[in-house]
Amino acid sequence: MQNNSPLVTVGIPTYNRPAGLEKTLQCILAQSYRNLEVIVSDNCSTDETVLPLLKKYAALDSRVTFFVQEKNRSIIPNFQFLLDKAKGDYFMWAADDDNWDPNFIEVCVQGLQTNPDVVLCMTDLKLTRVDGVSGDSKLNRSFMQANLFSRCFHFVKSTAENKYFFCGLYRTTAIKNIPFDNSWGGDHLFIYETLTKGKFLLIQGLANFYYFRGGSSKGMDSVRKAFNIKARYHFFDAYFLKYTTHQFRFKHLSIFKKLGLFFSNAAGLIFNEDFILYYIFIKKPVKALIRIFKKSLLNIILKIKNPECTPKTPVTYNQDGLTTVHNAGFMRVSDFARAEAAGAATASWKNIHWRVHTILWAADHCKHFEGDFVECGTNKGGFARAICEYIAINETRKTFYLLDTFQGLDEKLLTEAERKAGKKEHFENVYVDCYEAVKKTFAAFPSVKLIKGTVPDTLQMVKSEKIAFLSLDMNSVNPEIAALDYFWDKLSVGGMIVLDDYAYVTCDLQYEAHNRWAAQKGIKILSLPTGQGLIVK
Repeated sequence: MQNNSPLVTVGIPTYNRPAGLEKTLQCILAQSYRNLEVIVSDNCSTDETVLPLLKKYAALDSRVTFFVQEKNRSIIPNFQFLLDKAKGDYFMWAADDDNWDPNFIEVCVQGLQTNPDVVLCMTDLKLTRVDGVSGDSKLNRSFMQANLFSRCFHFVKSTAENKYFFCGLYRTTAIKNIPFDNSWGGDHLFIYETLTKGKFLLIQGLANFYYFRGGSSKGMDSVRKAFNIKARYHFFDAYFLKYTTHQFRFKHLSIFKKLGLFFSNAAGLIFNEDFILYYIFIKKPVKALIRIFKKSLLNIILKIKNPECTPKTPVTYNQDGLTTVHNAGFMRVSDFARAEAAGAATASWKNIHWRVHTILWAADHCKHFEGDFVECGTNKGGFARAICEYIAINETRKTFYLLDTFQGLDEKLLTEAERKAGKKEHFENVYVDCYEAVKKTFAAFPSVKLIKGTVPDTLQMVKSEKIAFLSLDMNSVNPEIAALDYFWDKLSVGGMIVLDDYAYVTCDLQYEAHNRWAAQKGIKILSLPTGQGLIVK
């Protein structure tokens, strides 16, 4: 680029994600547009590797500056801090888990330079899942209407994925004085006010922005925690009320234009492509009523079975054959939620949070012991992917071996009792050939080694002399006993074995076989209410 090209400020908010932060810095600094000011705001990370990383890149490239907040400012104030610091003619936020084509900024700058009435420019958007697979989004139009009311009507009417315009390149002077509402939906309101100051341009076919679906806003639990959402009907507030009333705060519009926007936005909500009013006033209340009815019914059943369980002790967990009134607070912990989501993205399970919690706890405990990790019975890789996320496997210097046929049970290894019990027929339509998909899932984890084949034939391919953690989920007696025999002497003192099927319904044959094996070793297996079994050496 020429030396007189406009300065672009890129603001990177970050918190405890050094790996993602480094990828983002590398991606931004490799942009074809060179006249950049890159500002990083670390939101008081507790991860000790973040600060050295920031110092490293500030030393490598003079365009990089960083600030470390003395205390956590919450998400939105950290974004606002970066905008306040911006000196460039154009500005964009860059999350520490997203990605951009090398010409993204260059394409957007050209769009803004050639269209002086445009205040926000965006390129094609790809939505990236936890497993790295990217797909197309519904962001497919510009908002270039000259008339303010028409422009806002079409924006409010359009699909919610047009909120991703937020990730584009702004004309800094248009947004410098826009207050960033520190609430859920604040990004919608920010670009709504931006839209009242000019047009939005979508440039298609020249560059891509890759948005990672799996960060801090991947699920409502993390969103509720981040923005302290307590209202039951927050959608009503975030969409209906704010899209019809928020403009009355705008200082740059006359009262007549604000009233006009009330009517145009109300019409946009009525004709909304995502049927948002149906969701707010019908679907969500009905789902809430059904949820209340189910909880009430469960409380009645529990009270009949156990008089100590009164309505004052409501059901806190009801999944995977386990119903309890005890504390299930682990589900609201961000580290667990992120790991569980990573595992669930492999399509390995649906709603088995307590089972996932158990295996993650065991893996986290075992990472401190000598030896590597082994999983026999990986299938699509859900448990293993969650573990990699939870304990940051690449940073442990451990190898994680994943053994499986990756296409289901080997019929030759079934016992006669398992054949009579119909195990082959039961799993016949459950498994598919998933080896290539699993390779993609773990492509970002060099410490993970896939071993394809049948246990026990593949056991000797695990070269480790010591094992710290072993997970067994092969749904069959012979392979699991063979793995227990092979790895027991290699298991470090304090190491753990998690038996996924030990006490699970329909798994009586494995339960009996595991108990016989344990008796021979002079040990006992802890039976868990999740259906799992736990062995500690």
